[in-house]
Amino acid sequence: MLRIVADNLITEVEPIFAPLGEVTTAPGRTIDRALLQQADVLLVRSVTRVDADLLRDTPVRFVGSATAGLDHVDLDWLAANGIRFASAPGSNARAVAEYVLAATFAIRGGRGIDNAFSVGVIGFGHVGQEVVRLFESLGARCLISDPPRAVVLNDREYLPLADVLGCDLVTVHTPLTRTGPHATAGLLGVSEIQRLTPGAILVNAARGGVVDEAVLLARLAGDVPLSAVIDCWQGEPSINADLLAAATIASPHIAGHSREAKLRGTMMIFTQLAAYAAGSPPPSVNAVEDVWPWPDNVTVAEVPDRVARHYDIAADSARFIQLPADVTMAAWFDRWRGAHRRHEYTISRGRA
Repeated sequence: MLRIVADNLITEVEPIFAPLGEVTTAPGRTIDRALLQQADVLLVRSVTRVDADLLRDTPVRFVGSATAGLDHVDLDWLAANGIRFASAPGSNARAVAEYVLAATFAIRGGRGIDNAFSVGVIGFGHVGQEVVRLFESLGARCLISDPPRAVVLNDREYLPLADVLGCDLVTVHTPLTRTGPHATAGLLGVSEIQRLTPGAILVNAARGGVVDEAVLLARLAGDVPLSAVIDCWQGEPSINADLLAAATIASPHIAGHSREAKLRGTMMIFTQLAAYAAGSPPPSVNAVEDVWPWPDNVTVAEVPDRVARHYDIAADSARFIQLPADVTMAAWFDRWRGAHRRHEYTISRGRA
């Protein structure tokens, strides 16, 4: 039986993984090398940095991250040391797309969108594709920028970054990378944020550091209106209090934290660990479902009201922005992140 150490906030981690071995849980930020001295398997979320400092001289031979993003994992070091890795690509795509849509409706006062509304999508991976699918299903015009994808695929039109920054909504869905020809750290800097049109909506539900926060804060403090929706922050959980106060909608990195997304993530890494335990090669996993995004009995005109009643993102944001005087920013961020609960819209159509 495997000895498994897991982040205690991985959904249903103990009952799901118990058939494979003994499961020990701990808060993700407290998992350290000492805890892993008797572990074969490490299961994490995005708050645990997985690298040589954590795993050197431990018996861990399998790492699973119940997340789509991977910038918290040193994949090269794991591969070089023969440690098998599993993740959950696409598990949170629907949840993030719904978050972007809910924020858009909230900022627009519940007004719907049509082909006069333009959406600039930066990054066309699992999440970007789901964002486009949702917004195009409502009639919006979507413009996409993804230079790395454009190099290898010809599946649709890809535009330079500058060409999507004039849209009514600009939403970022790239990984955070610091090297290579298409590094994304600081991707939206001075010139890019200046290009955003007056009254536009900017969403960062990708990673902190993709958007230059100092530049964004200066734009928000100026005379040219911009609505900023910020879910991912530099320095999490000790985020910039001034930017928190200036954001139109703010949240503690929970755009992808629907109950369904979390359970998908758990099951995707379980499937891969079960194959590892059986001595099988890594299985193919895919969390993206190509189905019509809205319940059959819901018209396009009804979607804004249904989404708002399902998830009151503006009220959630207003409570998060009000940092109590006696609580540190880091503690407040983690408290909200750990407590966030919501269902995805289409799965919860009876509750919408």
